[in-house]
Amino acid sequence: MYQFWETMLFRTGGYAGQPWPKHAVLNVGAAHFDRWLILFRNTLDEHFEGPKVAEAKNWAASIGDTFQRRMEKKKLGLWANFSGDAPNDLKN
Repeated sequence: MYQFWETMLFRTGGYAGQPWPKHAVLNVGAAHFDRWLILFRNTLDEHFEGPKVAEAKNWAASIGDTFQRRMEKKKLGLWANFSGDAPNDLKN
């Protein structure tokens, strides 16, 4: 997780994984993502300051939104491919 955020914020290239498949197998929904985002933002505010804090919050909101939409599609049976690629009928 450290390498993921370091790569996102400082472009170090240390993270080369795919975070979606690790989350795709979890049984989580909008409430979980909302709670995670609150905790993440509060942690940033308590421990950090500066422009990277705003950037981290923006990235977290974007990633959370993307994962939440994918989870909803998965629950509806529209996202069977957990590799991170959209099924053919959802592309474009």
